[in-house]
Amino acid sequence: MIDKSNDIITILGANGFVGSNMAKKLKSTGYKVRGVIRKQREIDYEIDEIKKINYQDSEQLEKALQNSTIVINAIGIIREKSGNYFYDTHVNLVRKVVQICEKYKIKLIHISALGTTEKAITEYYRTKFEAEKIIRSSICDFIILRPGIIWADNCDFVKILRSLQILKIRAIPQTNSTFNIIEIDKLTEIIQTIIEKDIFNNETYEVAEEVDYTLEALMDKAEIEKLIIKIPIPIVLIELISKLHFSFLPSEGEIKMLKNGVKATDFRIFEILNRLKENQ
Repeated sequence: MIDKSNDIITILGANGFVGSNMAKKLKSTGYKVRGVIRKQREIDYEIDEIKKINYQDSEQLEKALQNSTIVINAIGIIREKSGNYFYDTHVNLVRKVVQICEKYKIKLIHISALGTTEKAITEYYRTKFEAEKIIRSSICDFIILRPGIIWADNCDFVKILRSLQILKIRAIPQTNSTFNIIEIDKLTEIIQTIIEKDIFNNETYEVAEEVDYTLEALMDKAEIEKLIIKIPIPIVLIELISKLHFSFLPSEGEIKMLKNGVKATDFRIFEILNRLKENQ
């Protein structure tokens, strides 16, 4: 069991959406939290330590993770830009993190993504899967979580939905795909339980609510604008427009995700957590 007074939980990507919410949650419940962020970034909340590093510098990364009991890898990008590439972020970095965790016997919580497979529809998912393979072949204690759409008012997915709306006109991509989400507060609660109950069983779990949303329902849930003119748009047309690479529009990979949906089939993590609650 973790000792709140001595053990350090280090969060990679502590300035990101998932990482910052996780850091605040753990700090508020008495854990010692170290946040690791890129050198040029800042965070706007209080934690015990902040390490600013170049993630691709193995020496800096090792120093940032040393003396940790648990590392939470919350680093991920949904599109490539400004020198941040999927392979470097999702694969090369994870390989370094795993080597350090093995060396210092650090437990690892890895945040992957629902839809991740070896032959996935986008490089985002394919590189996420390659990272999972590296972790599964390691000798460190780990748990891999594949969240559905991580939901909050300011989440990345809501930003994608906003990009499909101009003023009061909302483009509704015509697709029959459905989506499973997980509220950010629920995700952080699950991760906290994993830490408290020491659930590092070298397994991979999908983490999503058993509610299927259509894309239009999610756009309504986001409440982007109150009065809306909804215009159904063929998904093929949006795919063609995305190839123009306008930064304010969804990328090709994001459009493929909207087209294919994000669907969970495995809800074992909730069964495990419910059993733990019953045995308290």
